Amino acid sequence: MTFGVEQSGLVGTCQGVPDLPPLFATLPILLLCLLAQKPGQVGSGGGRWKGLARLGFGAGKLILLAVPLEPVIRGAIQALPEAQTSTVAWMSLFAFGCQLYLVLSGAVDLLLGARQMLGRGVVEWFGAPFRAGGFTAFWRDWNQPLTKGPDFRRAALSLGAVLLAVVIWRGASWGTLAWAALHLALLGLERWRGRSLFAPLPLPVRAALTLAVVLISSMLLFMPTLEEGLAHVRRLFVTSPATAYSVLLDARLSTPWTITCLWLGGLCCVAMPPASWLLSQSWRGWPIIGILTGIMAGGMLARRGPAPRPDSIRAMIRHAVQWPLAVWMQEGTADVFVGHEGWLYRQSELDRLTMKREGHGSVGTLMAFAGHLRTAGVPLLVIAVPDKVALYPEFIQPAEYAAPVQPPEFQSALDRLRGAGVTVLDPAAGLWRAQKRTPLYFRADSRWTPEATKEVVLAAAKFIHQTWPGVAINETPLINATILDHRVAGDLARALDPW
Repeated sequence: MTFGVEQSGLVGTCQGVPDLPPLFATLPILLLCLLAQKPGQVGSGGGRWKGLARLGFGAGKLILLAVPLEPVIRGAIQALPEAQTSTVAWMSLFAFGCQLYLVLSGAVDLLLGARQMLGRGVVEWFGAPFRAGGFTAFWRDWNQPLTKGPDFRRAALSLGAVLLAVVIWRGASWGTLAWAALHLALLGLERWRGRSLFAPLPLPVRAALTLAVVLISSMLLFMPTLEEGLAHVRRLFVTSPATAYSVLLDARLSTPWTITCLWLGGLCCVAMPPASWLLSQSWRGWPIIGILTGIMAGGMLARRGPAPRPDSIRAMIRHAVQWPLAVWMQEGTADVFVGHEGWLYRQSELDRLTMKREGHGSVGTLMAFAGHLRTAGVPLLVIAVPDKVALYPEFIQPAEYAAPVQPPEFQSALDRLRGAGVTVLDPAAGLWRAQKRTPLYFRADSRWTPEATKEVVLAAAKFIHQTWPGVAINETPLINATILDHRVAGDLARALDPW
């Protein structure tokens, strides 16, 4: 009996992480912001159009900037130790700091924009925390109007609200408590000193030092455990040797679209004035920009989820958004990765090479099944089917690869099967040599070419003939085959853009 098993069946599945930030995590900030509004305050003229524009700015922060940063943060949290590098650590550092501000400020913009749409006036919530010259000023600017009195009280309240939002969003750990204790201590030191810890340095220097401490310490906040947070901090300053896994992870996290969103997100956090200030200017272009931003955010939502029917309106909208992203920004979807020269890959294949996995795969099940067959006198042959990325990694990141790129636990899984008496055939080495002379995978499809099928079938036939001579048939059967020329878009191409 013969089974063909994919790599995912042998090494387990990867942990799943939602790529949309849960908006309910912003409830602490939204509740405080709502309490700060004046119930009887009436908005100024043109409030509805300005409210619509503010809704667009908020949706843009959330969908256009915050959501694309989630894969970078996921890369830091769930990447295999063999794939972790200082580049990933620094990217995730900036991504988390930007994403946290963009999600919370974007949710506040949605709330205040809705109030303006109803003809109500608004009290601005956020200041410019990323330009603050000290820790008290940094946290105070996350909560401008709510409380009066000492800056320390306002800063501590903002710190608590942000901490609660992150705990709801990503969970709590000892690292969370360490982060909170560190920032409370910094606020206490500034209160005791009566000024910024970095005074009397110039404001730009103080702002840079404050932001550096905030961002580096955020590793303790978003990593699952305190130990992982400290290890991530150390990784910022230690260069690790490159591996095939780290090269692939860097490539999938450094697409032009991700880098663009990271730069725009940082620019928005540091330099963008509050939406209320933009919309109060005499230039009428800002409301138009805000509304167009909201429309683009809606279009980006249309490309999420499973591929729609090709004749649907959603498919047409998805095509209008996805086509320029794929062509100009090398951006795929949650299921499809866009490589170089038109090559497409399943994201799940890249996950198996770069992300941590849950469970131990089907090795135990295959061993038990082989035992049952053995009692009946039936041999079991397992053929390990290599993924597309294992044979063609150079179209994800151009480099010199000496052998097929298999998951780290792949060989140990095969050794466990062989140790349990299971006969295993791994055709990857032969396919690696064959792909130098003939294509084994289609560019836009996840399936083999006929040449690859032939290579594996011939290898399996030869192996069976050598291992079980009595089973093999020496005569070649007569086959009346008809060659069909049928051209269709690959399954990965349809999943990427079904229109």
